[in-house]
Amino acid sequence: MTKGKTINRTMYYHRFSWIDIGDEKKPDLNLQETLKKILESKTNTLLRKINMDDKESYITKSEFSKLVNDKREEKDILLLHIAFYEPTSTANTVPSPSEEITVEIDSIEPPKNQNWMDGGACILVYENDIISCPCTMGNSAAFKHLKLLIADNFNLNASCMRFMPTANEDKIKLINKEGVSYIDLNLNLYKASLEYAKLKDRKTKDQIALGIIDALKSLFNRNDDTDIRELANMKVGLTFNLNNENKQISSKQLCELGTAFINDEKEGYSIKTQSGNTITFDDLKIKKTIKVDRNGKTMNTRNAWNCLKNYYVELEKSGIIDK
Repeated sequence: MTKGKTINRTMYYHRFSWIDIGDEKKPDLNLQETLKKILESKTNTLLRKINMDDKESYITKSEFSKLVNDKREEKDILLLHIAFYEPTSTANTVPSPSEEITVEIDSIEPPKNQNWMDGGACILVYENDIISCPCTMGNSAAFKHLKLLIADNFNLNASCMRFMPTANEDKIKLINKEGVSYIDLNLNLYKASLEYAKLKDRKTKDQIALGIIDALKSLFNRNDDTDIRELANMKVGLTFNLNNENKQISSKQLCELGTAFINDEKEGYSIKTQSGNTITFDDLKIKKTIKVDRNGKTMNTRNAWNCLKNYYVELEKSGIIDK
């Protein structure tokens, strides 16, 4: 570990829940109990490996630990570290500055029986509460790993699990009280046309963007192969006039749409209420940015775990974690 160096990381609070899908029989366990059962049976890292598209991931470390909350109560918790890597990948190197006019970028293989790490995440689990601290890889990748791990071990569909970002209750109440008048998607339509169409798991924002693109192509009498780069600077927003007597969308539906944006955990949007208050993505997430000891390009696991424990105690004291 590089001494005296820290890295800024953000911790996020979520809640886990099972979702009813058909006749799927789910274990009568909370997330902590479910993962504990898996870790007790999967006793080495090879058994905990998950294939994720072009990358692989596995739980490198797990620890059944304890924390003491503000009331001096002791709680049993589970701490995890998930590592992501691309098998057989190489790492690029650049020569140190010298008197050479130009230099070549090189690549090196990892040491024998090693892989170049491509991000990771430290996680704290207590019952169905989960606090994550991702590094390079996002929360969605860490949660996807846990879903696939659980699904594989319990013979389940990964869709029957959900990690919900628990929003600031005051902001949710504000949306329900004042209603929604405008949603700024804050997107580049040209970029969206290239990226969103490839996504398998499209969020609310993605679906709306693709719908708008299709509508514009139809309006301009174009086909899918048409160059739409001229749409790159077009601002996209959804405006709702609930005073129109011929309206076909209700206040309740608009609140549900606003809630869908919140639950998708997709950055970049802002919601304007009927009273003129503006709520952004950052307003709606329970998160905290911290400084963590650096370990190479990533973070020191032990130090990150301590930060997660402190944040859990802080959230519990504030009443956000309400049992």
